[in-house]
Amino acid sequence: HMDCTLSSGSDSNSSSSTGSCQDLSDPYLLQCSSSTTVLSKLTFAYRGGNCSHTQNSQPCTSDCIDFMDQEDSQVQITCFDATTGTQVLFDDVVQLNSTFTLEGTIFAGEENNHDDYYLRKLPTHIMCAIGQADSRNLVQTIRVDTSSPLLLHDTFGSLRVESCLLNNHDLHRCEHTTVYNTTIENTQENQLILQKVNRTRIVTNHKDASITSSRKDLLP
Repeated sequence: HMDCTLSSGSDSNSSSSTGSCQDLSDPYLLQCSSSTTVLSKLTFAYRGGNCSHTQNSQPCTSDCIDFMDQEDSQVQITCFDATTGTQVLFDDVVQLNSTFTLEGTIFAGEENNHDDYYLRKLPTHIMCAIGQADSRNLVQTIRVDTSSPLLLHDTFGSLRVESCLLNNHDLHRCEHTTVYNTTIENTQENQLILQKVNRTRIVTNHKDASITSSRKDLLP
């Protein structure tokens, strides 16, 4: 048996890493649209459910229509420019509780008054059609207005806004990375072979997460 002492500390920009938007004290960090920014990327989570789950900051400009109940664990999601109907932003099978990202196209001209010439911009109106994965039978359609107020965790039927990228580089999301710095010291004269370090993280209002790292280091 070997005794050792363990001290740990953490340094993080957020008091939580659970993804709770309530932990963001700056209202700007919640926003995915404003009059001074360009929405370059938008990430949704497919959470299932019908249009009754809709709860967002644009009740007058967004839309959600149910066509049938959806109970499958995966769906076919196609998102496109609702104004032109031609620019496809995403078209793939998505698993329940997984995410997918819409990326804007590079635009230039007088409307691009930013320093970054290669700035990407999503369409003002986005339509997402959610269908059965095998038959593509339409289950639900969702319309989002990127020029109207749009906040993290806004919910449109079965889709929820998880993160957004503004002006190509300004990432907004509720979940933040926490960095742990850990020091282990051997208090005995003999060498200690460190084979495994177990760290359990207790997360409020979320499933407990256990992190295990395996190392074989000789401590002097």
